[in-house]
Amino acid sequence: MIDGGETPPMAFARALIDTGSDITVVSASILQQVRASLLGTTKTSGIAGSTPVRLFAASLFIFDSSNVHSPWIVRSDLKVMELPGSLEFDVLIGLDVLRTCTMVVDGPGGRFALDG
Repeated sequence: MIDGGETPPMAFARALIDTGSDITVVSASILQQVRASLLGTTKTSGIAGSTPVRLFAASLFIFDSSNVHSPWIVRSDLKVMELPGSLEFDVLIGLDVLRTCTMVVDGPGGRFALDG
């Protein structure tokens, strides 16, 4: 919640499931739009080596593209990492969320199901 009990703003974003990330990662522009609370800083390791990053508190709502009126999966008070750099996506859904869901992948059929 934002001071004064005001409901925080929402932002719609394109997301990618990233089974190689331990934490959900969100672009700086989305974090600014939703006025996410800064929790602190840490370092992350990737292909380019160690990089300092900021951690934020945010809520994540995943919608089914065929029913955008009701959230499919909701994770409140999630610790997310600010995306260092830019990608085609605004959110990388990491194992912190995926470990709480059931995911079925049908590779030959080109489909997957995620149930929270």
